[in-house]
Amino acid sequence: MPGTVQLLDETDTFYDILLDRVGKQMAQGKSLDEIKMDLRLPEYQNWSGGKERLDTNIEAAYRALKKVK
Repeated sequence: MPGTVQLLDETDTFYDILLDRVGKQMAQGKSLDEIKMDLRLPEYQNWSGGKERLDTNIEAAYRALKKVK
């Protein structure tokens, strides 16, 4: 089992990448539904939860980035 710090670092990196990629697609004028259809994070495909969990995270990132604008 990975150590707590390693797990937190991996999670932070995941969210950094997610926010970056969602932000880039938003800048291209894509809607939330388009982003959910297009965005893939192949480096995290082995994480549990699959597409449903990824969609939930995309929605959270989208909402967070919308507030910043």
